[in-house]
Amino acid sequence: MNKTINPVIVRFTGCEYGWIYFTVITDEHEVDIRASEVYDPFPDLIAWLEAIAVGVQECAFDMEEEGPEKRFEFRKISYDKFRLYITDNYEKTLLETFVDRKQLVSAFYNGIKTYASFPDYQEKNRNGRTSFYWKGCQASQIRRLSGRLCCVTFLVRKEKKL
Repeated sequence: MNKTINPVIVRFTGCEYGWIYFTVITDEHEVDIRASEVYDPFPDLIAWLEAIAVGVQECAFDMEEEGPEKRFEFRKISYDKFRLYITDNYEKTLLETFVDRKQLVSAFYNGIKTYASFPDYQEKNRNGRTSFYWKGCQASQIRRLSGRLCCVTFLVRKEKKL
């Protein structure tokens, strides 16, 4: 495994029939994620990102994809080095890379922010009001998620240097 810090990109790619699709990308790996509204992963995802933002040394959560599961793990390796793991429910490593803590949190925030800004995200309803749907999936949850992530990103950016 490459021991250099790799930037993380989180790309939300679709929302339909109760599923939100996104991909976590690094220089070395790409992992496709299917978030189900049945087992809503976003409260756990936010708590995980908040823990990373406030500086915990190790944290993890499991995401149920209505069948396969993904486990997201974050570990402090040394003073300024952190490792991100994504594994499946068979403990097969899908992604393992060194990351910058602030950049990781920002990547999720920027992914959501970009996703919510697509022109297709807002459609006019019959009364001329804007409703927040994208491909038939109500996305009010995405707006709430974006707001929470904005606060988490603010916490990370305001952190004082020792």
